[in-house]
Formats: sequence, structure tokens, C-alpha cells
Amino acid sequence: MSASQFSVKECLRGYTSETLGVLCAEWALAASSKESRIRALEKVLQDPLHLERAAEELAPEARRALALIRANGTAFYADLVSVPGLIGDGRTKESIDGLARRGIVLVSPLNLKGAFTFNDLVLNGHAPDAGPSLVIPATISRILADPPAIKSTQAPADSDDTCKQVSPADSMVWCVLDTLRAVDLVEPRLTSTGVIHKSDRARLASVAKDAGVSTEGLDLGLMMTLGTGAVADAGRRLITTPESLAWAQAERPDQIRALFQAYLSSNELPDVKLFYSDLFDSLEEAMPRKTLRRVYHRRLAAEALRVLSPGVWYRVDEYIGAIRRLDENVFFLKEHWRALKSNAGEGSTSWRQRTWQSYEARFFAWYLRSLLFKLEMIDLSESEELFRINAVGAAVLDMDPGSIMAENRPQEAVQDQPPALIVQADFGVVAYGDRCSPWLRRVLDVFGERVQHGPASTYRLTSSSIYKGEQAGIGVDTFLGLLDTNSAHGIPGNVREEFSSWLRKLDSITLLRRCDVIEFQTSELADTHATEHPRARRIGERFIIESESNRNGSPYIDYANPLPPCLDESEGLTFQANWEHLNLFVRRRLEDVGAVQEREDGGLHLALGANDSRNGAEWSLVVAELEALATGPIAGRYRTALRAWSGEIGPALTRTATLVRFDEPEVCDTALEIAEIAEQVEGRLGPRTLVVKDGCLNALKRAIKQHGVRVTRSSEIFDDGPPSAWLDSDELSDAPVAGARRRQAAPLEEDESADQAAALPSYAPRIVCEILEDAINRRRPVIIRYQPPWSDHAAVRRVNPVAIDLNGSAPTMNAYCHTQEAARVFKLARIAGIRVLEDETF
Repeated sequence: MSASQFSVKECLRGYTSETLGVLCAEWALAASSKESRIRALEKVLQDPLHLERAAEELAPEARRALALIRANGTAFYADLVSVPGLIGDGRTKESIDGLARRGIVLVSPLNLKGAFTFNDLVLNGHAPDAGPSLVIPATISRILADPPAIKSTQAPADSDDTCKQVSPADSMVWCVLDTLRAVDLVEPRLTSTGVIHKSDRARLASVAKDAGVSTEGLDLGLMMTLGTGAVADAGRRLITTPESLAWAQAERPDQIRALFQAYLSSNELPDVKLFYSDLFDSLEEAMPRKTLRRVYHRRLAAEALRVLSPGVWYRVDEYIGAIRRLDENVFFLKEHWRALKSNAGEGSTSWRQRTWQSYEARFFAWYLRSLLFKLEMIDLSESEELFRINAVGAAVLDMDPGSIMAENRPQEAVQDQPPALIVQADFGVVAYGDRCSPWLRRVLDVFGERVQHGPASTYRLTSSSIYKGEQAGIGVDTFLGLLDTNSAHGIPGNVREEFSSWLRKLDSITLLRRCDVIEFQTSELADTHATEHPRARRIGERFIIESESNRNGSPYIDYANPLPPCLDESEGLTFQANWEHLNLFVRRRLEDVGAVQEREDGGLHLALGANDSRNGAEWSLVVAELEALATGPIAGRYRTALRAWSGEIGPALTRTATLVRFDEPEVCDTALEIAEIAEQVEGRLGPRTLVVKDGCLNALKRAIKQHGVRVTRSSEIFDDGPPSAWLDSDELSDAPVAGARRRQAAPLEEDESADQAAALPSYAPRIVCEILEDAINRRRPVIIRYQPPWSDHAAVRRVNPVAIDLNGSAPTMNAYCHTQEAARVFKLARIAGIRVLEDETF
């Protein structure tokens, strides 16, 4: 929230009359009523002469507090008070209270629960992201000068001419480059909370480890690349952006400055978790996101550096001591909960001394010796006891580099430096890490496939890698120019010729994004459309590509979604499919089922026959395919014919049957659950009728009467209708059971581990069966989009498949469902999309 979004009057209207009177007294204004006081204060707080005079009289700590508010746009009072080291002199509250009493900072009306009084500034246990929030009037913000640096006394140490050197493998720039490469290869998925999926996190760590990057380096690399915009979230996946190329091509000080600023402002805490793993949850809770408290430890350490002289040696332990003098409570050392976690009660002085040496001192030593040294902002002595800010560090910290000694200045590039690359005739490129610039490394990572990592990394150039580099936004000519410039022997002739061939193929490829593919019933209609729309491009006889749709309300097919139901039952053993319900993939699937003919109106006619080839598929899979494509439940005649043709149905026999019919399907269901009744039953006809075994009628009557059901004799013939009607009648009449079944089987919520943003591929039941069998053999979980019969909306489920059953009337999968945390049975015909989780197992 920027200060300019609230005017002075808007802020003052939230003040009580007594509070306005305090402000008027500070400015010696005579006004009695609330409205007159607001007008008088508004006039003063918009007068440049009054404000410039007031700004000149501000104490240094007040100016530093104003700078913090101005940098954030707004700041909670409790948040400002929790970072006294950035304001200084131990007068944080007094400085902010004085600014508020003069109206130089105003309380934002956004967070006011009532009329504001100065008593509301008292903390009263406010968290850093609670209580009054402060803003600076725009007229005051414009005249504020940069605040003075915080006071910190660190005596220079004896000079030390021997320095440690940062090797390319240890450089944070190289770590960031390897992080970008890992993101390019993995493109990790994000959960709904913004956390990288566990499996993708493991793959990232594996790629980073192969490149010599530690887990600590990967976490810092991700933190910095996200902060610089080189990596971004694109549809729940992390990808590299064009900013990564701009960063790699920038000058070294600009690269380091971008990384360091991203570190200072990031709300992620991998550095804190590294040293405070046991306390991390408590520390993270005490440091809310987007508050100064969250980045206090980094900002304070940077401010303690800015007061030093570039090029002068200082002791590391003296620097750590200076931070402690600025604020011992930088990591909540004085908080009661931290002492309790260490079994120290209230936390004595000796306990705080020991804890500081064990945790805080180690953290800030790591900050110097590892982070800033690998960022090449400081030089370290061989003993690592001394450090000095070098020219790059002075530029990043916005310091005056005039006092840097000559030996601390960056050396000019050596003209006779050996070449960084060797391009081999077998399309391999050897890159020497200590000679490659970050821009050259980044281009190689984009255009080449790294096959070996080390001081001399090896890349392989292929047509696919070249196309990938072209899509990343780096021209092939740019890449060839870099190879020519940095190669020891130039580019071999065969490689150059092959590049020319790849470029010719690349020129023949056109990538069209966000375009529509329109399919017409006849080629004549496609001709007419192409004539009316000159920008349209023909593909084949009946297809046209357009970047903008010109459907004009005509029916169209969305190929991004699963196949819609398209088959309508017809006479005999045939189906009809209308043209508007078809797409490119339907014909192939129908040809696996039966004989397909095209109708005059563009639709399809499917006929089942005993001699038709179905690729040796089980009859149950053919039925599942029909169910998946049919607009409603298929009639029993199709199932019976398919079973008979497959040899699973023997000759039909006739005999006299005894039938018992119940008034409601629920009573029939209950009767079958009673053991005494079920023993006398041969089978079931429809939702209400049971077939009694020979000689068991009397026993069945006795069992029914024992349960309070009256039995009567009737000669009336009952017809339940075709089997396709049984499901609907069952669902309507069997309300209690169906309702319970719906409540039990309805998805509680979609599995968070499923990638909801990415569409799940849709396949025929026969292929789904093959995919599931392979997943069962390799113990791989799968994500499915399942269409239950009781809902119009498909549910995304994560399941562990256990077995495939092809012996019943419909093929099913037995699996453990993570959503319902129980074993479930899924019909293959109702699986509208599926994806195997290749990186996981169960």
C-alpha cells in the first residue's frame, strides 16, 4: 500500500478530536473543532516551507525510521519497533512516537477499527503484522533525503596481503547458473501452497548434486532466481524467463547486485532454517511474511557493512560483535519461548551469551565467509579471520570506492587469456569453467546437453538442443558467434555444415501459438471459409488454422478435452454418431469396435458383427469402449451379443421359474442381505424380482414372513423395462441407500498432489487397461479423472492400482483411493483421463 493512496485528510479523519489537538499543539495551531483542526493540519502538512524546516530538524534515527516506511510504502508500528537495529540509538519508540505526534507519519485509515488515539500506538503484544500501520504523506516523502548510516564502531585490523580465491565452482554466480539449468530440465510443479512437489524437489536436488551444488546452494539459488525474476511460476510450474538471459549477459557488479538485493528482500528463509532447524517453526511464525521483521537479520548485517571503509581489513569477530551491539535480539534471543525450548527458564545472561556464540555468531560468520565471499563482494584472508570489502562489494552496497587500495581493484581482462571452449568434430563442446563468462555458460546450458560436469564440462550439440535454444530466445547466429569467438580452433567444417542443415530445417518450421484448428464437414465448406477469410491457412482438405476464431456460433470440437459421448443407440446392434459430436480420434476408436461407415451428413454409422475384427480385445473391454462413447447406458442386447460371439454364453435353456417380486427395490436389496433368504435364491431379475431355486419356495416364504413381510400370490406379469432403465429407477426409488452411497463415494476434495492445472490425457478403455497393468507391475500410483454415475462433474483422484478385473459385466480397477483413504472399485469406461506418476512408487 503506497502512501499516495491516502490523502492527508483521509488519514486525519480517523483521528479523535483530542488526538488532532495534540498534533495542533505540536505545530502551534489554534483550532477548536475537529473539522477546523483537520483543515489547519492539512494546510501545514502540505506547505513545503514548514515541511522542509521540520525535515532539517529531524534526528538521524527519525530519518532512518522514515526511510524504512518510505521504502515499504507502509509499515506497521509494531513491525518498526521490532527492528531497532535499523533505526539505532535505542530510541526507536520515541522517534516513531515523535513523528506520529507531528503528523510527519500518519496512521493509515485502512486498519483502523475505531477513532485513533496515541494510546493505540502502545504495543500491547501486537504481532509485527498487526496494530496501526503508518504512512508518509506524499508531500513529505518527496523532500526526504537519504538517511545517515547507523552508528557502528569497528576498528580496522592489521593488513593481510594473502587472500583466498573464489573458484568458479564455489562462486554464487555459478551456483545460480546451475540452478537455472536444473529448473530448465525439471520444470518443477508447485502445490496449491506454492511449495515444490516432493518428487520434483528430489529431481532438482539430484540434478544440482550432479553439478556439484549442495542443498544449501540450491535453496539459495532458487531464492535468488525467484527474487530477480529469472525463475517464475507459470501455471503451477517453475520455469526460467527471459530475465535469466538478461541477468547472465549483464556486467558482473550488476549480476551480483541483483542477487544480493533478491537475498535482502526475499520472504523465504533457507538461511534461517540452515542454522535454526529446531527453532525454525517458531521463528517463522514470529516473522510474518512481507514485514521488516522477516528480513531484519539480512538488512541489519548489510547496514553493518555499509559503515565500513572499502579496501580496509576488518576482523570477522569484530563485525559479529558490532551486530550484537546494534541488537542482541536480532533472532529473538530475549524471547521467553526460545529460552523454554532450550530448557533455560527465563533465559539468564550467561545462557544468552552461550546461545549467541552457538547460533547467532555462527550465522553471521557464515554470512561473511560463505555467502558474501561466494558473491565475490568481500575478500577473505587465508585464515578466514579477516575480511575487506572489494570493488564489487562497494558497488553493490552503494559505497564510495575511492579509498579502495590499488591491489583491491578489479583486474582488467587479460588479453592473452586461453580460449574457453574446444568445439570437437563429434559435436561435443569442452568448456573450461574458469575461463567461461556467465553469459557463455548460460548459452551453453540452453543450447547444449551437458554430459559431464567438472572444471572442464562437456556438452553435446543435437538438433533438438538447437531447437530448444532457439525457442528460449537466443538466436542460432548468436550461439555460433560465441562458439567462433571463444573456441580454440574454431568450429570444425562438418559441424558448421550440419548447423546449416539444422538452420534450413528450422527455417521451414513455423510455430503457431493460440490458434484454432477448424474441421469442416466437406472440402467445399473449407474452400468457402478460406475464401471469406484470407488470413486462414489450409491443412489438408477439410482443416483450416486460424489465429483468431471465426466460428460465428457454429458447432465446434474442443480437442483439448476428453472425447465427449457421441454414440446413440439405433436399431439392432448399431449405433449412430452425429458429426458435431465427432473429432479426429473417434473413428480410430470405433474401428476397434466394429464396422464404421460414413453417413451423407458427415456422421458415422457403427455396426457390431460376429465376424468383425476387434484386435483380439476382451468382450468386456469392447463393452467398456461402447459405454465410454455412448450418450447413455447401453442396452443389454449389445452385451449379450458380444458375450455370445466371444463364446462365453452357452445355448439357452428353458424351464419353469418361480418369481418373487417386491414392491420396492430397497426391500429386494435388504432381502438378499439376509442369509436365510439368499440361500433360497437362484438370481435376480431387475431391481424388484428374485428367481427362486427349485423346491425352495416354501423355505423362502417362511424366511420372508419371519422378517414381517407379507407374501401373497399373483398371476400378474410385471415388466421392469429394458436394462438401461433399471439404473434410473433404482436411483430414484432407492433414495435412502442411494443417498448413503452418494455421500460415501462422493469425493471429499481433490487430491492436493494432483496437478490440477495440467489436462490429463484421455484414452480408450483398452489403452487405459494397458496403462494400469503396467502401473500395477511397476507399483506406480496414477492420477485419474473419474466420472461417477451420480454426478455431472468428474473428480480428480490419486489412486494406487492393485488389480484389473475383466471377468465381470464391466471391466473395473481395484485400487486404493487417497482422497477417500479407502479401497475403491473404478469402472474403466468412466476413467476420462489418466497419468502415471513415474517418479513415485507405493
